[in-house]
Order: sequence, then C-alpha cells, then structure tokens
Amino acid sequence: MADEAAAAARRAQRPGCITAYALLLFAAGGVAALGGILLAGSGEVDAAGMITLVIVGGLYVALARGLWLMRHWAWVVVLVLQGLNLLVGVITFFDVLASGGGINFPLLSGLWLSGAIMKWFAENGQEFD
Repeated sequence: MADEAAAAARRAQRPGCITAYALLLFAAGGVAALGGILLAGSGEVDAAGMITLVIVGGLYVALARGLWLMRHWAWVVVLVLQGLNLLVGVITFFDVLASGGGINFPLLSGLWLSGAIMKWFAENGQEFD
C-alpha cells in the first residue's frame, strides 16, 4: 500500500520536461495513426504502409502514456530509442563527412538533443516506478 502511495506521489510531481515529452509523443502518435487511417482510402499508400503507420502511432501513444504515468518500462524504452538514435546519427554524420558533404549542423543538433535526452533520463531513472 505504501508503494502505491509513493508511486502516486511521484506521478503527481512529474517533471515538466516529461509532461512535454509525453504530450509531443501523444500528438505524434495520434497524427501517425490518424494519417494511416485517412490514407487507407486514398490509394496513396498500400495496406502495409497504412498498418505500419497505425501500429507506430499506437506505440507512440503507449509510450506517451507510460511516460505520463512515470513507468519504469517507458524509461527503458526512451533510453534504448535515444541510444539507437545516437548510434545511427553518429554513423550518418561520419558517412556524410566521408562523402565530402561537410559538417551537417541539423544532424549535429539532433545528436546533441538525443544526447541531452539520454543524459536526463539516465540521471533521473529513480523517478520512474
């Protein structure tokens, strides 16, 4: 009983950055799922594309809910996804440099953002049930 009360108290004190992140994920998931549904009848995307959009949108919404409720599994998922994003971003950065593309500042800013998100989640893991 005390564990449930402590978990409820932590959720009530959800940091603003988690609220913003969850709301952005919820919006992105809703747009993806709605887009998949709306594109179904247009013929612009095949059935696999529509199903993929709906599934990805649903997963975004589920992750947003997990973050909103400060669930540990959502914390793990964010760390894994941001880690993969960093890995792909670093590989892409060096690939662009190797092909003579020069320094890509939007890519660097994305790497910085992923790193900052990972750092915050790594430092604040105790906040999640």
